[in-house]
Amino acid sequence: MAIASSPSVEPAVARDEALTIRGVVLGILSIGGMALWITHHGGALIKSYLPVAIMVPFLMWVVGNCFLKMVAPRWALRRIELLTILSMMWIIGNLPAIGWAQYNVSSTVGVSFLASPENRLDDFVVPVLPKWLFLDASVPEIQRGFSGVESHREIPWLNWLRPQFWWLVGSLPVIMAAYFASIILFRQWDQNERLVFPLSAFPVALVEENEGSAFPRIFSERMFWLGFAFVGGIYVWNFIGYWWDDFPSVTLFGSARSKALELGKYYRPYYFRVQPMIMGLAFLCPTDILFSFAFYNVFDIYREGLMNRFGFSLGIRGQAAGGKELTMLEAHGVLVMLVGWSLWIARAHIRDTWRKAVSGRDDDGVPIRYRTAWFGIAMSGLIFVGWCLSAGLTLPATLIQMVLMFIAFFGVSKFAAQTGFTFLNSPGRKGGDVILSLAGTKNLSPSSTAMLTLMNRHTFLGQARRMSACPSIPHFFRMIGNGFQRRTLVASALPLAYILGFFVTSWIFIYVFYLEGGLNGRFAGLDVSYLVRRVPLIAEERITHFDYLKVWAWIWGIGLGGLLVYLRARFTWWPLHPAAFAFPTSYYGFSIFLVWVAKAVIIRFWGVLGYRKAIPFAFGMVTGYLFGVGADSVIDSVFFPDGGHWVHGW
Repeated sequence: MAIASSPSVEPAVARDEALTIRGVVLGILSIGGMALWITHHGGALIKSYLPVAIMVPFLMWVVGNCFLKMVAPRWALRRIELLTILSMMWIIGNLPAIGWAQYNVSSTVGVSFLASPENRLDDFVVPVLPKWLFLDASVPEIQRGFSGVESHREIPWLNWLRPQFWWLVGSLPVIMAAYFASIILFRQWDQNERLVFPLSAFPVALVEENEGSAFPRIFSERMFWLGFAFVGGIYVWNFIGYWWDDFPSVTLFGSARSKALELGKYYRPYYFRVQPMIMGLAFLCPTDILFSFAFYNVFDIYREGLMNRFGFSLGIRGQAAGGKELTMLEAHGVLVMLVGWSLWIARAHIRDTWRKAVSGRDDDGVPIRYRTAWFGIAMSGLIFVGWCLSAGLTLPATLIQMVLMFIAFFGVSKFAAQTGFTFLNSPGRKGGDVILSLAGTKNLSPSSTAMLTLMNRHTFLGQARRMSACPSIPHFFRMIGNGFQRRTLVASALPLAYILGFFVTSWIFIYVFYLEGGLNGRFAGLDVSYLVRRVPLIAEERITHFDYLKVWAWIWGIGLGGLLVYLRARFTWWPLHPAAFAFPTSYYGFSIFLVWVAKAVIIRFWGVLGYRKAIPFAFGMVTGYLFGVGADSVIDSVFFPDGGHWVHGW
């Protein structure tokens, strides 16, 4: 990967490798088209930080570009332009519909709308929430959104501009901090640690072409089409049953709930879920990590179940934690250890970027100088702190929340790049659950408790496992290859996409909210319901205290993470990776188990060459899955607009 060796001399980049204005413009248009499609016809397609909602449009661009090359080659898009379109959609991939916009819009107006004497939101919650982030549903033009309006001219756009602007002011520093941190750490991950970046390998494979061919190189692989036929064929078979009620369907890719094996009253179910997209992308993951996740999934189910069965709890009287909360604290402790260890092994690189930033000499940061990146991190942190303080959080709560949010997003971003898993979810969400579990509400103001509840749910940035912006940034740097240069277009593409996407997705949903009526299925009151449950805590009728006993569970997690790291470094045969303990999975353990068995058998009997030949099959499975989901979305929107079919979800 060609990287500038001197800040004053920009190396020449081949025409096909440089970002273009056309690619950025098409990326912006794709954001709008994707947001419209997801809001109207595909709300359930945002379930992870690599959502199907962006991969289906990207696949359409790839296929459409093949036809362009045949009929109008001058208008065909280059490799870097297709990847730019994908990356710009990816950074805002979780913002449309249930990814973020639906919850944010609903919470912004829903807290006051759902307030009643029974839930006491009006007495204890509404007064402590900042007025500039929320709207008063008693205002007639605001309230009409719940029943619907006859014309878009009745939508009070100016009323919504204020809260949406301030939600952006709070969200953007987090995204920009991730952007600047990715600039500082990317070379460490890519060149020093040599992470695999499986999530970027699949889209890159779809745009790599043979010289003189209109089609991607992988399309000439027979194994690719076998994988495509295996998955896509099942979907085509099931499509027939949409019109023929007695036609037998193949439920191999059914939802997790339909594949649940109940293990008993005190145990979580084990899900025999087969998810082709997760399996295809995870095929590039190292086998030890695959085994660790598959093994720990079973171990965690039985361990938590045994704690529930025997009534094991830990904590001071009146707020003791059971099995579920204790395993969360342990997992978070392991994650803290992993993030700390990752920063420790990167210390030489981080120190080098700091030295270059301070001295200004040999500052070869890409796509911006390291000096700018470090300054950007500092400014992003200050703006976020200021926003949190203005929103009602105390300074200690703000600082702890900021650190825990960094741990959550850093951990997910790095291990997504290492594993290719699309379902990693930070324990304790963005850190708020850890704060409330350990610190207690006695050390929090009522406004801090209320805002932490919303910030750690969907209302702020979306749910942690769906927040696509942070993991997308280093993958963008990896995908563009030699186009990763110090250029204005490279540096500005993703921040521009997020700012525009933020307003496009929220305003599209506001439009639909008013035209269709929020109470006709568009209102999502889940986050408000969490506030209702915490009214006794916010009202300080029930006070929880700092729990030194629960802290031991968290410290145990840190120690466990350290032990696992040591064992992996000391013994080459040690099979368990600490990431499995930091990101315990619920639904996809069986899918990972199947991938581990397949990959281990292939390598055992056919070696590395056999493994490489099998990669197109894995990518064919992913492509077949995207084809099936995309085709179903079209079929449902045309033939079954009032009641679609389940094809994607947990």
